[in-house]
Amino acid sequence: MLLDEPFSARDMINRNELNIELLRIWSNRKQTSMLNTHSISEAVHLSDRVFVLGAKPAKVLETVDILLPRHRTPEMRFSKAFIEIVDHIG
Repeated sequence: MLLDEPFSARDMINRNELNIELLRIWSNRKQTSMLNTHSISEAVHLSDRVFVLGAKPAKVLETVDILLPRHRTPEMRFSKAFIEIVDHIG
C-alpha cells in the first residue's frame, strides 16, 4: 500500500481517527506499506521504520527504526519513548 500524505488536508481529530483506522487495516492485512508525510509524530506513530529525507534532490539522511510496541494507541504519543524518537528525528 502506498500512501502519499493521505491525511494532510484533515483536521487533527479526523487525522487521529484515520491513523487509528490505518493501524487497524495494517494489523488485519499485514502488508508492507509506505507512507509519505511531513508529520514526524504521525510517521513515528504509524511506522516501524522512518526514512528521513534531505532537500532536493532528496536522499535518505537517516533511517530510524521505531522500537515501540506494535499495538499503537493515541495515548502512546505522550510516552517518554515516543517523544524522544520524535525529538531525535525533528
